[in-house]
Amino acid sequence: MYDNRAAIEKSYTSIKECAAWTTSKAFQVRWFLFVFACIVYNMWLLVDFLTQERIGVLET
Repeated sequence: MYDNRAAIEKSYTSIKECAAWTTSKAFQVRWFLFVFACIVYNMWLLVDFLTQERIGVLET
């Protein structure tokens, strides 16, 4: 019943290790990370759209 418990607890530990540098209280750092994430996401959407257009299958 508790076989997967260790994996779950390990994932929370790894999330906390990663989040340590993203939880800065400096407004400039938080703003930069937000804007950077938005730009990366929008670039991914653009690449996805252009790829779908090139192969002729557009998902709506």
